Amino acid sequence: MTQNSSYTNLTLSSKWDELLQEAHRKKVLEYMPLIVVLFVLVVVGLIGNILTILFYGFKIKKTPTFVLILLLAIVDLIVCCLAFTTIADLCVNIMFTSEILCKCMYFLDHWLMLSSVLILWIISIHRYRRICKPLGRQLDERSAKIVVVMTTTLSMVYCIHVFIIYKPVKLNISTSDDSVPIVVGHYCTNTDDPDIRDVLITFHIIDIVSILFCFATFVFTYGNIWRTVRRHTRTATTLKQAVPSSSTVKRTIPIQNNLEQTSTVSSKDNISTETTTTQMQMSNITTLGVSLRQGNDLGQSVGDSENESTTSVPKDNQNKFKSQNAQKDLSSSKASEDQKVHAASKSSTTLTRERNITLMMFAVTVGLVVCFTPYFIGTVGTRALSSTNESELNIGNELALRFPFFNSIINPIIFCVFNPQYRRYVLGKLAACLLRRK
Repeated sequence: MTQNSSYTNLTLSSKWDELLQEAHRKKVLEYMPLIVVLFVLVVVGLIGNILTILFYGFKIKKTPTFVLILLLAIVDLIVCCLAFTTIADLCVNIMFTSEILCKCMYFLDHWLMLSSVLILWIISIHRYRRICKPLGRQLDERSAKIVVVMTTTLSMVYCIHVFIIYKPVKLNISTSDDSVPIVVGHYCTNTDDPDIRDVLITFHIIDIVSILFCFATFVFTYGNIWRTVRRHTRTATTLKQAVPSSSTVKRTIPIQNNLEQTSTVSSKDNISTETTTTQMQMSNITTLGVSLRQGNDLGQSVGDSENESTTSVPKDNQNKFKSQNAQKDLSSSKASEDQKVHAASKSSTTLTRERNITLMMFAVTVGLVVCFTPYFIGTVGTRALSSTNESELNIGNELALRFPFFNSIINPIIFCVFNPQYRRYVLGKLAACLLRRK
């Protein structure tokens, strides 16, 4: 009897192992499309983040915003490297039994993803102060690095709770064998220990509040930036319409030169004749009329005509001096108008550059929101509000839990779309690689 019982137990154990292996293979085949897509995207993310680090680290002038983008690319590169662990997790699935690997893997994932979110949070505040509060205190390169180090350290300390709430848990897997309808596998996820369920719920609430706070900050900062840019654009348009064009200023100079020549010729005629005749008086009246029609000042024209009729050389010198002063006034007026136009143009160029950078970072932030929303729905909805069961292993839920990795993958693509310099740099590198292969 003892031998028969032992033989039966051995047979059931062997059959149980076979059924578990079969269930494991089915899960691998089910996850295979996700594994292949994730692997390809991770490779793209690795290449993209390396190029981003090279470009913003060595190929462009350092600014606080670009330093933050460089640090974000470094974090994203590490996240892409860690994505291979989540691919391995999909391959192992229900055979995951190592508690240390489970805790370390999710600790690193949570730490670096939270650091990525906080860097984008810092960038949104910096862009807000750069555009909406330009006269206030701004981040410089050194302070930007210090802030990132502080937030990264803070996120690391916070993510220590992962070592408490994550571990491989038992999971009942249905089989097609009537004699052994259920086999027990192990899956790395939130603990199902009822003693620390309250701790698990508390940390989930903190996560939700934190992410909502970050999202509210994004809405506030980029909403105010949008309003400020619109207001500046309207002001710049109004100033452009108010400042006279340079062609108008240029047209006034020939008119003044004609007036000076007319005044000089009239003075020379009066000096040579030293007599006033009716014809010269008629000529002076005609000249005065022409001057008035050309836009000369009324009082000055009358005064010049009266001085010319007295035939004195010093008065002629005075007229020349006045003409020179008038020309200098016109030149200074033209220079002042040119300065206004140049200042308006420079301000418009700076505003356009800042707007493009802000638009790029806004697109990155939208990508963050899109990638993290399914993750929090899957984490809180599926794991916190229900017990661990086989439905947690469906491919839709596994895809949602891997969505934050996509944020680190698509960031270089967004930079490439919105930054022409970076796009040319990437295309140049790709063309160089293709030429080397040939």
